[in-house]
Amino acid sequence: MRNDIKYILHGGLSNERITLMSFSQHTLKLANNLEFRYTDSGAPALSTDYTTLVGIHGMGFNGGQAAYGFERVHEHAHKSNMRTIFINRRDYRGSTPYAEEELAHIRSGKESMFADLGLEVAMVLEYFVDAGKIGGGGIVVFGWSQAVLWVLPLLATAEAFDAGLYEKLEPHLRGVVLYDPAFKVPEFTPVSDTSATAADPESAGKAFGKWVSGYFHHPGGVPSWDAAPTRYTLDKWTAEEVERWCELTVGMRTIPTRFVAVAFEYQADLRSVEETAQMNSSLETMTNRAFFDDSMISKRFPRAHFLYLHGTESPALCVSAYVGFKERTDKDKTSRRVTFAVVPEANHFVSRWVAIYRLISLPDAL
Repeated sequence: MRNDIKYILHGGLSNERITLMSFSQHTLKLANNLEFRYTDSGAPALSTDYTTLVGIHGMGFNGGQAAYGFERVHEHAHKSNMRTIFINRRDYRGSTPYAEEELAHIRSGKESMFADLGLEVAMVLEYFVDAGKIGGGGIVVFGWSQAVLWVLPLLATAEAFDAGLYEKLEPHLRGVVLYDPAFKVPEFTPVSDTSATAADPESAGKAFGKWVSGYFHHPGGVPSWDAAPTRYTLDKWTAEEVERWCELTVGMRTIPTRFVAVAFEYQADLRSVEETAQMNSSLETMTNRAFFDDSMISKRFPRAHFLYLHGTESPALCVSAYVGFKERTDKDKTSRRVTFAVVPEANHFVSRWVAIYRLISLPDAL
């Protein structure tokens, strides 16, 4: 089951004043002693049927980013009968760091890694259920960019959850949303230049942060791998904002990539053939389980809808992911309800909060 939606998400909303007091900050602790910092809009006053949106950020940028990201969604949550919660992933400020062996496991791309990340997300959701932070409208899990590695396993590896955990979450999980997942699903399609020189992690992180915030033109919706950015969201941020929202060196630790200089811009290049092949194989398996295995879907979160948000001026990696997954759903029908929503003229950053705000206002989208 598939729906295609085109949203025009521009105009006055992008210039609205930010009210930074529209959320509070907390730290949760799981039974296994893992801690996660998160921001919370709180429940809408006098509402018991609100929906809780739990958001997970991408690579190198934490769960803040008030001006262009998650904190701004908090400001509009209550008028849409929503509670919005955005989490700092492990290794990011306020959350439990990864041990070196855990980082190696994540970079390995093995299926067991996906299962571990999916369980971690499930345990966080369980915490919010037990804490009474879920209204009658259930839970929507939102993942931006690299968060696909954490969010996709929630649908794909739920058979590994113990019965009590699954039974606690199933009545509440209403849907999953991905905004421009960073990797093609089910394949990687990286930019590669083996003649280029690898950068040190700090320089690479800074260069990646600017590059990924660019606006790229892709005529006809076809990914243009050699397109140069026309402008950058990061150029609008003050030094204080960059310090607050960017953790780019941290981002380098949790993904099997190196970053190389290509024509004065930094592009992603896969670190090793073995890691590439393993991650590709695991992503394909996760995708098949979550969307194209009817037996799996019927047994694990069968009522959870999936919404794919895509910005048309995101990097080619994201455009390729969108085109590839859309073609797959054209060819191989899925029994899970899947909706595609295109955000015209949006890059990987600037319209994300607008997209979420508008979409959560439309009940048929989730």
